[in-house]
Amino acid sequence: GKNTGSIVVTGRRFPKQLVFDLPGLVAPDDPDEILSFYSGTLQRLFFIYEQQQEESLVSHSPYSIASCSISHASCDTADTTLEHLWALRHQGIRVYDDLRLVGFPARSSCGG
Repeated sequence: GKNTGSIVVTGRRFPKQLVFDLPGLVAPDDPDEILSFYSGTLQRLFFIYEQQQEESLVSHSPYSIASCSISHASCDTADTTLEHLWALRHQGIRVYDDLRLVGFPARSSCGG
């Protein structure tokens, strides 16, 4: 099976400390390498993170996106082909809660 890493979330907007299990998560040296954003409307936290790579899965997407419920502390995860995570980190992700949308920076502005 896949290794699973846990992520702990605390903050004023949450009633208690939350622990989410994310498949394939390798704890990075720098916590900022895990992108996260929150939707108050959906009551969900989202994480984008680099997965542990297995030798045999060369074409496997290196990143996962997890959608985690605040109330159930459970996550749905999917592979994502989002690239240029450093650009997302630096340019920011906008959450448009009233529209239930998340805005990512345009790929053309990644400079690569």
